Amino acid sequence: MQVYLTPLLLILIGGFHVIALGMELAGCFVSDCGWHCDAAEHYRR
Repeated sequence: MQVYLTPLLLILIGGFHVIALGMELAGCFVSDCGWHCDAAEHYRR
């Protein structure tokens, strides 16, 4: 099970990075993206 779970987690984390970056570029990084912003700030530190 863990063999399948690890790539899935990497894909999910990568997806959050892409979503957060896209929202930041779109100018709604803080105002509209909700908890995606918190995740992006957490990864950036």
